[in-house]
Amino acid sequence: MPWPAARALYMAAVDAVAALPRTDTNGNGNGNGPAGIDPPFTVRTPDGVVRTSDAVIVDAPDLLPLLGAGRGALRMPLDRAAEASHVLGVPLLSTLGDCDIVIARDDRDVIIASDDRDAVVRPDEGDAPQAPEELTAPDGTPYLSHTRLLVADVDGRPTPVPWRVIGGISGEIHVDAAAGTNALARALAWHAGTWDRRHAIAEALRDPAGEGQLQAEADLDDS
Repeated sequence: MPWPAARALYMAAVDAVAALPRTDTNGNGNGNGPAGIDPPFTVRTPDGVVRTSDAVIVDAPDLLPLLGAGRGALRMPLDRAAEASHVLGVPLLSTLGDCDIVIARDDRDVIIASDDRDAVVRPDEGDAPQAPEELTAPDGTPYLSHTRLLVADVDGRPTPVPWRVIGGISGEIHVDAAAGTNALARALAWHAGTWDRRHAIAEALRDPAGEGQLQAEADLDDS
């Protein structure tokens, strides 16, 4: 089964489970949770069939390059990721690691900044990042621009990425300075909770004078 068909099948299963009678912890009706379900032993990802225990569901777009090693990614609609995780028995990618920004230190070690710990790692030669520059997007949203943006993947390895929003929607925006307007547009869209507008935001960043025309055309789209 090709991935698009598998994805459609999984979403149909999510919809079917959502329609099941709700039960409480004693199995009685009208509770908060769906009736019991049995997750599959394997799932098909875009890269092939893997054991459910080796799969993850991507629940944030900036985590796509941060899978780490040996995991199959299920790319589902972001607003249904938690439901899909429950139905398929596959963890959300965001639960596997903090994926923090890598910050430079004088001795060329780096620290993975976290709310409750500092983990010291050693990046490859030439990878040590510099302090970011504080900038403001045209819409007034502040963000941090990095000469080289490194983020710890879910295994803790520093990984170059074009953008990252720490904390998810309304979080702190980090962008690689060399990644261009597409990266900033994606970061702004995810930060605002309007991921579907990333292409329109990118176009507005490239051509600010044309934003009015873009909005006029958008008004003609299907609702």
